[in-house]
Amino acid sequence: MGDEEMKSIESHEKNLDGLARVYDSHLKTLTRYKTHFVQDTSRDEFNLEAVATTELDCFCLGGYLEKVSKDALREHLCKAQFFTAMMQRRNQVSQDDVFPFCYGGREFKLVGHKGRFPIEAPDWFNSVALTIIAGKFEDLNDLMAIEENGLLEYRSKQTQLAIDLRLHCLGLKPSPEPEALLESFLAEINVNQKIPEKKELALGGLTITLGFFDVMRAIHAKDETDYRQAMYKAVEMHKEWFTHDDDFSLRLIGNISLPLLAAAKYAYVKYGFTLDFETPYLPTYVFTEQPEGAQV
Repeated sequence: MGDEEMKSIESHEKNLDGLARVYDSHLKTLTRYKTHFVQDTSRDEFNLEAVATTELDCFCLGGYLEKVSKDALREHLCKAQFFTAMMQRRNQVSQDDVFPFCYGGREFKLVGHKGRFPIEAPDWFNSVALTIIAGKFEDLNDLMAIEENGLLEYRSKQTQLAIDLRLHCLGLKPSPEPEALLESFLAEINVNQKIPEKKELALGGLTITLGFFDVMRAIHAKDETDYRQAMYKAVEMHKEWFTHDDDFSLRLIGNISLPLLAAAKYAYVKYGFTLDFETPYLPTYVFTEQPEGAQV
């Protein structure tokens, strides 16, 4: 594929008016949430997960809407990361202990959530990706403590291998035998492809995880040309995954590829690599461009 063909990858999202309505509804929900939790002093509670999820949805929606400025999108990114980090910290505090949290001029003493809710590994990895994109690298230790303490829930062996492979690529959990890890992951995909009820799981491994792996391999090889080509292909596979059925195409998390955006941030910070194509799936300007009015 020549450079002339690698100009852009359009999103599967076409109903921008509908997205705008959803975005506006989410903004109202955020205001309602935050006002309620701060003003209702009869209860010492703050739904970190609800606020984090809604801010993340706004981030995934905002990049498609002209009325949402780049600075506003960065703000959604930073707030989504902040509330996600707080949520994950709370998940490590015993239910018998208190998790102190300050917001809106109010000091909360929240009950710990350790063991109360399952921490799904894919959702947790999105927290890791969000943290890298936002550049809050100091929060990675807390997130990795969740994995190290065995608090993650994996729905399949393939999912666990996929998470381990991604963490290895990012240098967060280096594998002593990376080739063996990759071979185990590919073998698990081959097994799942032969089981009717697991074919979709296998497709996810082929499109999402292997796309990410190829991008990271090109980054580690310090080859910007290969990186750009691998990223282009990975974005195409991301689009394939989130359009393979109607249910997936409706998931807002598919509007932006958090894993690939994290890989792009990694490549940009470590080697100054940039992309030679544009796509709403990767709003790299949230970290490659200075906020309006920022000191250069």
